[in-house]
Amino acid sequence: MVTQRMIALIGVLLLAGCAADPQRQKDMAVVSSSGVPTITSAKMEYNQPLDLDDIIALSKQKVSDEIIIRYLKARRTIYSPDPQALERLRAAGVSQGVINYILSTPSLYAMDRDRQIHINQSTEPVRDPLLNGQVAPRGH
Repeated sequence: MVTQRMIALIGVLLLAGCAADPQRQKDMAVVSSSGVPTITSAKMEYNQPLDLDDIIALSKQKVSDEIIIRYLKARRTIYSPDPQALERLRAAGVSQGVINYILSTPSLYAMDRDRQIHINQSTEPVRDPLLNGQVAPRGH
């Protein structure tokens, strides 16, 4: 009985959160109907940061720059793409406007860098000091 009440309460809260932002609802409707991979739309549905592959997927499915940038701004994720990653974005057809926003994130969010998710999508392996300098696994 308590579990059912908790589930109902969580459902109401989730619906209330979506209803509170009509623009977000519109954006999610566009994304959901665009044909992007389920993992990308799920990340957006649950307010998770997008990696560069997600941004490429959105661009390939013709999701507008405005929707992509609006989502990225709301997440305040800091991106640090290396030159190869930037070339991959360009080759995949990501607009210069989206690329410019991605490149601006370190300076936009420098003041709260310690609490932001930092996405370093380079082609070089990332060495994790918590793993004694071993190569950190990449999540996709």
